[in-house]
Amino acid sequence: MIYRAPQEADYPGIQALDLELARLDDKNYDSQPEKERQARLRSSLPSLRFYSRSEHSFVAVEASSVDAETSTVYGFILAQSIWMGDKALVYISSIRVHPDAPSGCLPGLLHCVTKSAYDGAVYELQLLADSHLEAIAIREGYKDSKNKLLQRILGSRSDAG
Repeated sequence: MIYRAPQEADYPGIQALDLELARLDDKNYDSQPEKERQARLRSSLPSLRFYSRSEHSFVAVEASSVDAETSTVYGFILAQSIWMGDKALVYISSIRVHPDAPSGCLPGLLHCVTKSAYDGAVYELQLLADSHLEAIAIREGYKDSKNKLLQRILGSRSDAG
């Protein structure tokens, strides 16, 4: 397994993986309105271009090919540093790993972002852990803070809109 910053040649593989996992997560994904389907994906071209420059995002590809054009994308992590007024933190907005990825893929992605944060003198990382991620994140040193993420959706995607 090779971990590296996402390259433009990785984008189609990242987008395909994101779409495949969205469909696995929600069997009704394809019947949702277009705006809702697009909002559930984290891999739009502008998003990938932004995160590729963040210095905290990584892609996991097969080790047999270092050529991005022919690499199989097993997973990706999208993260960015955020200034909180008194300190910086690295916020992990998305971690996606194929169910058939090698077992070390998810811990490897978490290790990469942890090292990049430390190397950048950022000593706090945050992510929203879901059930498939929580145990592995805890093994990697993350702690359950008992915080919940509240979300409000505005405009045409809202229930009222």
